[in-house]
Amino acid sequence: LARADAAPRDRPEAPPEPAGAPASGRLSTGLVLAGGGALGALQGFLSAGLIGAAAGGLLGVGAAWLYTKGHPAAAFGATAGGIIGTALGGPIGGLIGAVVGAGVGFLLGKLFGL
Repeated sequence: LARADAAPRDRPEAPPEPAGAPASGRLSTGLVLAGGGALGALQGFLSAGLIGAAAGGLLGVGAAWLYTKGHPAAAFGATAGGIIGTALGGPIGGLIGAVVGAGVGFLLGKLFGL
């Protein structure tokens, strides 16, 4: 019987988690990236056909990657910027909007701790 007030060094260590295993209650990185790509491709296909599907898939994977790296504000900025840029300036506007949106989101996230 171990004492409740025993020093931590007296307790057995928990087994290490396998590399790449998601923390309990979290989705794996691969699943997040696949989901972002699939949803982006679907949205892009419904709005602009096959070229839209390719662009939407890339935008979805990019935003999901930013999110998994701990930058949710940058992920939101990239998504919002891509959508607004595409609406205002077509494919090139979408690319520019996504890059600028990710940058602004990243800076705001750092500034406000998001």
